[in-house]
Amino acid sequence: MRVRRQTNLLWGLIFAVVALLILLRALDTFPAGLDDLITRAWPVLLVVVGFVLLLPGRVRMGGLLGLVISGALVGGIVTIAYSNREGELREDQQRLISEAIDERTALLVININTLDTIVDVRAADATQGRVTGGFVGSLSSEITFDCVDTDAVITECTFTESKPDQFPLLEEVGRGSLVLQVPREIPLSLAFAGEDGNATFDMSDTQLERISLAVASGDVLVTLPEYEPQSPNAADEPGRITVSNGDLTVVVPDNVNARLVFDRRGNNVDPEFPPLYIEQRDGVDGVLRRDNEAGEFTLTYEVTIPSGLLRLDVSEQ
Repeated sequence: MRVRRQTNLLWGLIFAVVALLILLRALDTFPAGLDDLITRAWPVLLVVVGFVLLLPGRVRMGGLLGLVISGALVGGIVTIAYSNREGELREDQQRLISEAIDERTALLVININTLDTIVDVRAADATQGRVTGGFVGSLSSEITFDCVDTDAVITECTFTESKPDQFPLLEEVGRGSLVLQVPREIPLSLAFAGEDGNATFDMSDTQLERISLAVASGDVLVTLPEYEPQSPNAADEPGRITVSNGDLTVVVPDNVNARLVFDRRGNNVDPEFPPLYIEQRDGVDGVLRRDNEAGEFTLTYEVTIPSGLLRLDVSEQ
C-alpha cells in the first residue's frame, strides 16, 4: 500500500517568492525605495515561518491565514513608519531662488504647484525687481523654477515640486517648506495648487490683480491688499479660493469692501466674521459682505470650503 506524501504548498510559495526577490534585486530592477523597504522588512519572514509552523493542524487553512496576518502586519508597520515621517520637516535639500524680472514687465504671473509642502508667499521687504526665496525639503522632491517672458509685457514664473520616485527611501520621506518674496511694485497674478500643507499668502503690500488657490489638505491664510485691480476683466473674473480639507482665513483692509461668495458643499460649519459684515444665506451657500459698503472699492472672491471653517477678519490700518 502506497502512503500519500503530505506536502505544504505554502512552503514552496514562500521559497519561490524569496528566490524571486533575490533575483530581481541582483538584476538591479528594484527602485531604491522598494529595495530599502524589503531590506527593512525581511524579519517578517520569521513571522511567516512562525505562523506556518504554529497554525496548520490547529486552525483550518492555518498556513494561508498566517500568510494573510503577516502581510497585514507588514502593511500596518510600513504605513505607520511612512506616516510618521511624512509630517517631519526635512532639510536635506536646499534650493535658493533669485530671478530678475524685466523692468518692462506690466504683469507678473506666479504659478506654484507643491506636494507635501508648507508655503509662505509675501511681498519683498523692499522694492526689488526680482522673485526671491527658497525651498527646503526632502531629496525625494524634484524642484524646478523658471521665468519666461510670454510677450513684451507679461512675465510668467513657475515653481513645481514633483516626486518621480514612487518608492522614496524612508529616510528621505518628509515635508518641505517654500518661501517666495514677490516684487511689490509690479502687478501680480498668483495661482497655487497644493496637495498637503498649510499655506500663507500675505498680499498686503502687493499689487494683486488676481488670485487662484486650490488646496487639497491644509489651512490657508490670505491677507488681501489695499489695492484695486486694474485689469479690464477683474470684476468679471473674481479670485477663486478652494480649500478641500482645512480652514480658510481671509484678512481684509478696513477700507475695502470684501465680498466672499461661498459654497460649503453641505458643510454645516457656520462662517465667522466681524460686526462690520453680514451674511446673506441661501441654504448652505451665501455671501459675506460689508453691511455698509462705504469702502473705497470692492473685492469679490469665490470661496469653496466643503469641510472647514471660513473666517473673515478686518485689519486696522
